[in-house]
Amino acid sequence: MPAYYLFDNIPEALSFALGLGAKGSSYIVNIRGPEEVIASKAAAIQVVSATAILGNGDHGLAIHLAFDSLSDTDEEFFRFLGTKVSRVLESYVWQDIPCFYFNSGQDIEAAHWLLNHLLERMCGYPCGTKLECEVIDEGGSQRQEIPPGGPDRHQGLDLSLTTKEKTGVRTS
Repeated sequence: MPAYYLFDNIPEALSFALGLGAKGSSYIVNIRGPEEVIASKAAAIQVVSATAILGNGDHGLAIHLAFDSLSDTDEEFFRFLGTKVSRVLESYVWQDIPCFYFNSGQDIEAAHWLLNHLLERMCGYPCGTKLECEVIDEGGSQRQEIPPGGPDRHQGLDLSLTTKEKTGVRTS
């Protein structure tokens, strides 16, 4: 059964998550800003144990963005594509949902910088915004949503396109 822990700052949550990973536990860090907290919405951004994406046993920090149009993330998706950092994140498709990740390994400082950048540019939360960071300890079992061996990159996204229909974002 998963265990839940709340933090009010990103570096502490990431450090705690890495501690779980060092013990062989998979984890999810849900980062929510004031808008998501008030509306009880899903996380603005997630950090997951890298093995959940890559299937390689690496429990380092992987910033994970999923843009499911059924979850009303179209605006964030197009804002994300407009950021310079969108070019350094790896893209893949999971269950018809365009996703992106960046594996920062054990580097909390790099992950924190990139998260702050994304929170500001994609979500509109400037540095200093009060955030809620929920760490979920999934225990020793790996998440099974993404098949072992990592995401299927043969279903990659053409990021040069700008319409929902052409990017593969579900519209129904």
